[in-house]
Amino acid sequence: MQEQERRQSLEDAIRDVMAPRVLSPAEARHSQRRPARGLPPQLMALIVLLTWSLIAWIWLSRPAFLFGPRVAAEVSPATQEASLRFALYLERSRVDSYRQRQGRLPTDLAITGPVEEGVTMVRTAEGYALIGTRGLLQLRLTDRMNADSFLGTSLDVLRRAADR
Repeated sequence: MQEQERRQSLEDAIRDVMAPRVLSPAEARHSQRRPARGLPPQLMALIVLLTWSLIAWIWLSRPAFLFGPRVAAEVSPATQEASLRFALYLERSRVDSYRQRQGRLPTDLAITGPVEEGVTMVRTAEGYALIGTRGLLQLRLTDRMNADSFLGTSLDVLRRAADR
């Protein structure tokens, strides 16, 4: 091979390499397709945020339609009594506060503020009595009784029950 032929052959090879490539029919069809556009980043961020919010709500609220109905914790008799004593103590303080402000007993417990569940007031010849009922338990606190002694260790019992 002569030097001239060698140069010509090298030149042809370089031209072939540098020449634009002719696409096959399959490659031509593929290149004509529009590239798939994804969701805009803002929309994707919103979807992710909503998904995480839904997961957090499910985790925290534990809805009954997913986890079944909640089973109420069994309340011990001591906790039930302590809760009733505390409710009567609170109502007594509201009634006494009302009587001090207004100079008379309230006609209804609702006038004094929120009414504790299961507590009613009865007027007596000497003043009034608060009667509390929870299940089979019934307690009575009069205006003549020492409210602090009536409450006793109920707050400690309720704190221990809340810690469990």
